[in-house]
Amino acid sequence: RYLNEKLDKIYTVDDNLFTILHHLNGSSEWDLKFLGMQIMVEGLALGVFGTFYKFTKEPLLKELLKGVIADEARHVHYGVIALADYYTKEAPENIRREREDWAYEVAVLLRNRFMFKELYEEFFAHKTSWRNWVDIITNSTIMQEFRLTLFSRLIPNLKRIGLLSDRIRPRYEKIGLLKYEHGESADRLSLEELIGAA
Repeated sequence: RYLNEKLDKIYTVDDNLFTILHHLNGSSEWDLKFLGMQIMVEGLALGVFGTFYKFTKEPLLKELLKGVIADEARHVHYGVIALADYYTKEAPENIRREREDWAYEVAVLLRNRFMFKELYEEFFAHKTSWRNWVDIITNSTIMQEFRLTLFSRLIPNLKRIGLLSDRIRPRYEKIGLLKYEHGESADRLSLEELIGAA
């Protein structure tokens, strides 16, 4: 209702997120669905809503976001609890490696997702080049803060569930995401800490 009535605008799912969701919907493997939705996608949501919460001055939106963050945090927390023992103690090595590779590829898609191509095409394509737009978005204060919020939540969760092995770490290091590994995982953060960080 907030988006429909206050902003009168809803954008569709972009190609990167669609690719992830399509893959998850087509999978019959329970742990991949948990990993994709509870850890990756809802971890992304925590980053998005946390960034909105930090920057908005609108009281109603701030109050709505507080409730949404609480809900998403429960989902991510549940995913971490459900997968930690499975990947570290029960899953066959080949499955753990496959999930580790898949999580990395999704992290790259998530990193690339927020270039706001829809806004560019709607409002700015006639004013600046796509390359210039990417530079603007990449270097904006809000997007730098968003990436910090997103990956400071996501990478510790992957580490906690056993999907940040020595084998995969160099790949995260190469794209600048390993620096977030020392944060707290979702099962060790309270709502107050999440809100406070935002």
